[in-house]
Amino acid sequence: MDAAAQRPGSGRSRQMAWRSFAEIDWSLLGAGDTLHIVGDACDPPYAEALVVGAGGREGAPLIISGLSRTGKGQPVIDGENRRRFGVAVVRRDHVTLRGLTLRNHTDGGITVRGATAGVLVEENRIFSGDPGAGNARGIDARNNVGPRPLAVRANRYGTPTQTRAQTDGIWSSDNDGVVFERNVIIISNNDSYGHSDGFQSFRDFSVTVRDNWIEQANAAKHHNHGAWIENTRTGGVVEFSGNVVLAPNLSGDAAVAHYMREGWTGQGTVVMRSNTIRGGRSALYLENSPGAQIHDNVLVAGPGGHAVVVLQARPPPGSFDGNLLWARPSAIAYLDGGVLSWSGWRALGYDARGVNADPPRGPGGVPGLRQAGHVGRGAALAPPPREELAFGICPPGR
Repeated sequence: MDAAAQRPGSGRSRQMAWRSFAEIDWSLLGAGDTLHIVGDACDPPYAEALVVGAGGREGAPLIISGLSRTGKGQPVIDGENRRRFGVAVVRRDHVTLRGLTLRNHTDGGITVRGATAGVLVEENRIFSGDPGAGNARGIDARNNVGPRPLAVRANRYGTPTQTRAQTDGIWSSDNDGVVFERNVIIISNNDSYGHSDGFQSFRDFSVTVRDNWIEQANAAKHHNHGAWIENTRTGGVVEFSGNVVLAPNLSGDAAVAHYMREGWTGQGTVVMRSNTIRGGRSALYLENSPGAQIHDNVLVAGPGGHAVVVLQARPPPGSFDGNLLWARPSAIAYLDGGVLSWSGWRALGYDARGVNADPPRGPGGVPGLRQAGHVGRGAALAPPPREELAFGICPPGR
């Protein structure tokens, strides 16, 4: 489809393109088809929501793909801070969505709900916009359940520097089998009113969060967590591995947390491996998480903080191991009301293979990257580029 087409078309070719999302005849689309959305950062944006009305089958997804008209960025869907979503995939399976820029939506740039198999959201760019309050998330994924219902991969998300809206990068709730990987999430929003997290999991069963770059690039001291994982369902596991999480200014809160709210009776847990987490009053916060497994991470607290805070239902010896922890030497951890030194921490059977050291800084001041010399600990991700056309801004001279 192409909004610049000269006349209404059947959608069967570039020369006969549909001109608006409302014109799409979804009965013509299905397994193995590709719907191209034509445009670039300098074209007028599509000012309507795309509600996907068809799906594919195993091995032959329906592909919805942005097609740049001139090579200057991707087609843009603009919610004008009044439409809820840019793209909605609801109870559709085997759909691939890629190559679009979405901005200024009042709930989320992309939502996927009720998928059971084969949905892939990849290589899109999302900017939250500023609706003033409420939500302005990047990707909102809910109630997707199956062996491989949804993968969210290699998307990029950013925010304005000031809005009271909740500008979470990724919101995940009531999912099972979903994978979030290789996304770049940069929260520039300095306002903590909306509790803007890089990644938030709520009432999930089992999801995988791996190899993402999550950065709180703002001055918020509270609430804007790198990752907040809450109320995991009984028998479920949130796997959090290979991520870089930076929250250097979050002096009054946790950079990453696994938290079971009072009154929640679920018995799920978290497994954290090979992450690099920097900042926060606590780099890692666990509450009511006795089954947690925390291995081979780099956990560096912010000034005056603790590398690890554990409250209620202490995990058993051996559940923490191979980690590099850094905070004040006498205050490596805070455990059930008491402050522990490194020796006190190890005396509990934690981090027998661990290291207590201030790691060298890699590119951009990131501590503990593998290429910085701590092989086997932390994540090996390099800082992402700050691209000029990341969020559909028309370059000068066009």
